[in-house]
Amino acid sequence: MSTLTHGPVDLVLIEFDGDAPAAAIAAAFTEVMDSDVVRLLDLVVVSRDASGELDVVELDELHAGELNVTVAVIEPGLVTEDDITELTSELSPGSSAVLFALESVWARNLADLMEEAGGVVMTETRIPAHVVSAALAD
Repeated sequence: MSTLTHGPVDLVLIEFDGDAPAAAIAAAFTEVMDSDVVRLLDLVVVSRDASGELDVVELDELHAGELNVTVAVIEPGLVTEDDITELTSELSPGSSAVLFALESVWARNLADLMEEAGGVVMTETRIPAHVVSAALAD
């Protein structure tokens, strides 16, 4: 019987020059979530204007706005103000970003099976995709 209610969660910040392309982002999340290997727990869109002022838009505000994004989050509010402050500190003026918490459902399922076999996940390290791609290209 499974004792884990969630898998590991990654906080990911993806920066865009100018405005974040909301429709493309929604389409990407919809495609990935349809695979059932991850769950989108929370998402915010942030932008930094030329003067350095940061604007934060929660996903439900995008639903209510003219963009009408159809992506849903499971744990709204999981991304905290502290997370936003820390992770967007180097966001360039005139840019925007998507900050999201993504749960690895496949990892929860694997951890459950390992627990049933008497094991326990002791550590986990995430290597960003661009680092792996660069390392394996050599």
